[in-house]
Amino acid sequence: MRRTSTSRRVARPTVHRLDDYVGHLLRRAHLISSGVTAKYIRDVGLTPPQMAALLKLREVERVSQNELGRLVAMERANIHGIVSRLLTRGLVEATTDATDARKTVLRLSGKGRKLVETVEPLHWQAMVETMSVLNGRERGQLLRLLKKFCGITAPG
Repeated sequence: MRRTSTSRRVARPTVHRLDDYVGHLLRRAHLISSGVTAKYIRDVGLTPPQMAALLKLREVERVSQNELGRLVAMERANIHGIVSRLLTRGLVEATTDATDARKTVLRLSGKGRKLVETVEPLHWQAMVETMSVLNGRERGQLLRLLKKFCGITAPG
């Protein structure tokens, strides 16, 4: 079968190197980013996944635990443990949904909101350090490409 000039073909190397696989590179980038973030927020007793949950709760205000897990890309069991610890620390509140008594809705507590406001600059510094190997143009490109890859569209 002949290929037309409009068809695209990705060149496949004859030797497969792990460092050429996008999943492996994304995993490594995630580990680097999480390590740097953990260093910055360790003193306030948060982990990077807990920080992600708090930031997303501030952004969306009220959400079910399952939806929060989807929004921060965490497995059901992981988000359950994270939410449980945040509830225990009084950083998150759980209430029954006004329209569906079977549904529990999460939101930041006043204490959680204050902690996010305190920690957010540290979280930002962690991102700046993580991306310090890139110039400004590359940082913008990386963020745009990752958002595209993840199907995240700009708000508004």
